[in-house]
Amino acid sequence: MKTTSGGLLSLVIAFSLLSTCPAGEDQQAGKKKGDGKTDEASVWMTKKLELSKKILQGLTTGDFKMVEKNAGAMIAVNYLEEWDRSSMPAYRKQLKAFAGANKELVKQAKKKDVTAATKAYTQLVMSCVECHTVIRDAKKK
Repeated sequence: MKTTSGGLLSLVIAFSLLSTCPAGEDQQAGKKKGDGKTDEASVWMTKKLELSKKILQGLTTGDFKMVEKNAGAMIAVNYLEEWDRSSMPAYRKQLKAFAGANKELVKQAKKKDVTAATKAYTQLVMSCVECHTVIRDAKKK
């Protein structure tokens, strides 16, 4: 079975990201449900928020390596989240929008184009807000 180097790299990055959080931190990162279990969605969101803050820091300081590294890690986290939690069609649509914006962000960071990278980051943030709106609306039903 052949694996693309990009896909393999994404998985390696994702597993290294997830393994850097000791189990106790994962419990704190996710919100506890009534049954004492951790909400996996909160763990994913906490990791994405952490990475997005580093991307913004990289954009504001002109550190394109930081932008590219954290956007690349975000791709891996998003891939694993999609694989783990893609039961709602509207949710899957938002994950794909997020992935597209993130890939564009990596592309522009490699070019060191701060304007285009910032635009891609803005699209990334917009997809986050739209996705959370979809999830909130689904919970209301």
